[in-house]
Amino acid sequence: MDEERELDGEDGYVPRQRAWVRPVAWVAVAALVLGGAFSSALTLLAGGGGRPQAPDAALVSAVTEERGVGSARIALPLAPSDANALRVTFTCRSAGDFSWGIEQYGNPSASCSAGDAGSTAVTDFLLPDVPTLYVTAEDGAEWSVSAVYVALATAT
Repeated sequence: MDEERELDGEDGYVPRQRAWVRPVAWVAVAALVLGGAFSSALTLLAGGGGRPQAPDAALVSAVTEERGVGSARIALPLAPSDANALRVTFTCRSAGDFSWGIEQYGNPSASCSAGDAGSTAVTDFLLPDVPTLYVTAEDGAEWSVSAVYVALATAT
């Protein structure tokens, strides 16, 4: 039986360690981290209030770009006559809670962690009555947005 033991140190015996514990722990930690990042990305992309980006759209105006910190109200140019929607690309640049859209309340929203910085969501809105885009964010939360009027293809 002594032949099966490993000898080491003063007492000459090193107990056998469970080799599977450390790899299983690493897999569990990696799954938690990736799961959290994935759910944060889904939250950002799911949004609400607007419609997800339509696949067939023609740009019919110049792009309005804005970058800010905290909440803001962005004046947009008037919509061209051939536009039937406003396409907004929102990017969180830091951790925080955000919402964006053409209404003062009830717009799509997202929570971004520090690891989500740079995540974007694209949403199409019906043409606004007043050409204004609202961004609501925590103090110190950084974001950027681009808005362009589009002509969405209609189903026949």
